[in-house]
Amino acid sequence: MPSQTSLFVANLPFSLTDEQFGAIFTEAGLKFKKAHVVTKRNTKSKGFGFVEFDSQEDQQKALTGLQGKKVEDRELEPKVALEDPKKAENAEKTPQSPAPAAAAAASPAPEAKN
Repeated sequence: MPSQTSLFVANLPFSLTDEQFGAIFTEAGLKFKKAHVVTKRNTKSKGFGFVEFDSQEDQQKALTGLQGKKVEDRELEPKVALEDPKKAENAEKTPQSPAPAAAAAASPAPEAKN
């Protein structure tokens, strides 16, 4: 299912950091919530990332604004990100439960046996 607020961006330079990735949007005058370059376990970039926006309008502006944009001689390939419908469905159904520490603090301490 297509995301309403996120973009997938492929063909990123492997040297790009999260901050540099976000700067691409800032320099283009685009507002975003979070930009993240996906990395391997050794912290090397996989060459793609995701950007989250406040609204679908901002997402669409970024999608059209990045078409044909080059960074370090690599043409960016922005696409609407896909969401896993099962995750979205589970997030809607799952009630927010208290954090484990909060739950432990709320329950009485076990009595000590002598």
